[in-house]
Amino acid sequence: MMSAQKEPKHPFTPRLSRERIQETFVFGLLRGMTFFVLFCAAFLFWDILSKGAGKVFEGEGLINWEFLTEHPQTLHVIGEGEDEIKLSSSNYYRLKDEKMYEKWNTFQGTFDYNNKRNQLFEASKAIQNEWADQSLVLAEARFIRKRAEKSIR
Repeated sequence: MMSAQKEPKHPFTPRLSRERIQETFVFGLLRGMTFFVLFCAAFLFWDILSKGAGKVFEGEGLINWEFLTEHPQTLHVIGEGEDEIKLSSSNYYRLKDEKMYEKWNTFQGTFDYNNKRNQLFEASKAIQNEWADQSLVLAEARFIRKRAEKSIR
């Protein structure tokens, strides 16, 4: 005869218990977190590739070899609108040096530069002549005395 308890259809069928439910829930949560991390990584790779592909195929020729072969550098943007120039760090500093030397050469040709240079040269000559025959100690004492006299006046 049949007993009052219902026997499972299959004797090896797992029974639902509280521990089994918790285990299934935690495994599902871990799977979900794993898929979220994989989705974020895939999005990052897609973003890098979609934005970087434009740079690789930009410039002269089919492939931008300068971008692929040079070490990473900061991009310097000079100007605005249509006058905008984009330069890598090495090209930016090269341009900056060229502009600086142009301005320096222009300044060297001015009357003010030559005048100030000659005044400085004459002042250094006067100091050399003044202190040539004296020892350093006497020159220092004389310098301090002259400073004191000027500050009293």
